[in-house]
Amino acid sequence: MSEKYKFEAQKKKLQGICDENNLVFRFRGDQYPATLTIRPTGGMGAQLSMLETADETGYISPDAYIRFSYDGGDLEYDMAEKFAISDVLLSKIKNIFRKMYSFWTGFFFKEIIENGILSGDQLPTIADEDDGSDIIDEAYNEMEPLETFEDDEDDDAGEEDEDGYEYDEPAVSDDEA
Repeated sequence: MSEKYKFEAQKKKLQGICDENNLVFRFRGDQYPATLTIRPTGGMGAQLSMLETADETGYISPDAYIRFSYDGGDLEYDMAEKFAISDVLLSKIKNIFRKMYSFWTGFFFKEIIENGILSGDQLPTIADEDDGSDIIDEAYNEMEPLETFEDDEDDDAGEEDEDGYEYDEPAVSDDEA
């Protein structure tokens, strides 16, 4: 299953969680770092509903948000205004964002390479010239390609993620393949 469909499955799961908790979200992958922002549902009715349940769940300011990002490989988040959220809900959202970010970066990198947006000599590298990476590069170039194989499992069956949610990859027509 491709990163795109796994990302969409996580996005759908997040939408369900947000709907249950009077929240909305926005994933931004058009900037670095990519972010996920969670806000309370807008509108007067939603705000009145939050005030009615403030004793049970805590008060959430109408301008509140939680923003998640990966910067330097670490998951970071910050809150603005008063935003009461349970540890369980925060943990679920963090877990979903981790997966969404991972699938999004995999999809992004694959698109960049497969569509020739950047060629090999344009790709950024981390290694310094004096760290022996040239030896690793030479060894890599001499390696034989890996053989691919098909899994014997039923390809039409849905896959289940770590949380037990099942999702199916949409069928691809002959025109799209």
